[in-house]
Amino acid sequence: MKIVIDISEELYNLLPRVKNDGGLLNSIILRAVKNGKPIPKGHSRIIDASEVVKIYAFEKETNALRGDDDAFIEAIKKAHTIIEADKESEE
Repeated sequence: MKIVIDISEELYNLLPRVKNDGGLLNSIILRAVKNGKPIPKGHSRIIDASEVVKIYAFEKETNALRGDDDAFIEAIKKAHTIIEADKESEE
């Protein structure tokens, strides 16, 4: 199972300093996991939607002869992958 967790940068930077305090470290990690968001099995690659919108606008502007669908598909293909696809979705 994959889980996305959200912790502050300040807390993340504190983790190496508390690694010898198992109780505190476990508390931080458990809280982050408890509040995490599970990623469904079989997901495709996860990309940034705002990046797709920017690329789409650029594709439409620079390739005026192409249709909206082509520009949209190209934007999805070019968007940076944040999390790789689940192996099960590729089979």
